[in-house]
Amino acid sequence: VRLTGNHLVFVSDDKHTKLAYEVQPGDKLISQDKEKTSEVVSVEEVTEAGLFCPITEDGTIYVDGILTSCYASCKPLFNIDAHHLAHLGLLPMRIVNLKSGQVEEMHPYIKFLDQLPLPFRV
Repeated sequence: VRLTGNHLVFVSDDKHTKLAYEVQPGDKLISQDKEKTSEVVSVEEVTEAGLFCPITEDGTIYVDGILTSCYASCKPLFNIDAHHLAHLGLLPMRIVNLKSGQVEEMHPYIKFLDQLPLPFRV
């Protein structure tokens, strides 16, 4: 699976998230076939051009058959998983986007949040 290092990916059977740069060989990622996990064999850094960052209704998306979060640059806080924190924090943006459709650049709400010194930001 190819993700930016700061994107969240679901690991193991308890479906908690890790930042992609924290994933290590031996970690188990949740595959599109929800009955199975895929064990990470190796991790390598690659550089590619382009950007794709969709925000879905439930905040998840399958990338190369692996369950990932749409969110990035977030870490757990008070035992609340990073994905759930980000999903809650972006609720206002998701509500507005349901009415206004697709946004082609960084949403103004995300730009606003990016400026705040939030304790769960990476």
